[in-house]
Amino acid sequence: MAAPVLRRAFTVFHYVLGLGIAFLAARTAIDGVTGAHSLPPLLVIGAGIEALGAVLFMFPRTLRVGGTIMLLTMTTVLILDSLSRHWRIDLLIYLAGTYYVMVHGAAWGARSSAPSGEA
Repeated sequence: MAAPVLRRAFTVFHYVLGLGIAFLAARTAIDGVTGAHSLPPLLVIGAGIEALGAVLFMFPRTLRVGGTIMLLTMTTVLILDSLSRHWRIDLLIYLAGTYYVMVHGAAWGARSSAPSGEA
């Protein structure tokens, strides 16, 4: 009984996470390119790569590739920010959500009947 509701909630979470990260990363990259903010070139490139990963993350066939890109870029930023004593709890939340979706599979498509481990 709860499976359709759970699946719908998971789907919403998957897309909100992917779209949110894509939007935030793209905005950072665009602001750096247009000069709206003075950002280091490496940050702008990293944000562009993360935005690409977030877009790939939203499609079943590329979910794992996109998620891996997101995990790598966010972990790198988290480590670099932590070294400068700038604690990014938001990145921990994004990392946990990305990992959660990667473990349970795509929100729709061939594997959409139930999350992994659920029958």
